[in-house]
Amino acid sequence: MNIHPPSRTTLIVSGFTLLVVTVILLRLPQKASAPASDRPPKSYTIEIWENGFFPAKAVVPKNTSVCWLNKDSKEHFPSADPSVSSFAFSPEGALQPGGMWCFPFSLPGVWSYGDKSDGALKGSLTVTEG
Repeated sequence: MNIHPPSRTTLIVSGFTLLVVTVILLRLPQKASAPASDRPPKSYTIEIWENGFFPAKAVVPKNTSVCWLNKDSKEHFPSADPSVSSFAFSPEGALQPGGMWCFPFSLPGVWSYGDKSDGALKGSLTVTEG
């Protein structure tokens, strides 16, 4: 069985065809973005360090899942500050080093939180309409 390499003409025609198809595809109308209810949820990470939350103050749109990530070498327990926030959120237990806990915020407002393991660590989260 003899297999011959493609001729120069075949290569030129193939390259030109590929170019034309690419141009046509690029000119097609783009699909409209999905409605907000069909989009994947947004997420935002707040890191926990020995000296506090980073960032200590954050602003996110509603329907964002906020995640607390323990970057310290000791456990931390992020939790809503009941003296300020009327809305409770808290993991079931302390986050070990490297541990993460996420909570979906669907209601706009300002949520204060702290660390049950270290009362000096405080933060606030502002959830906006958009």
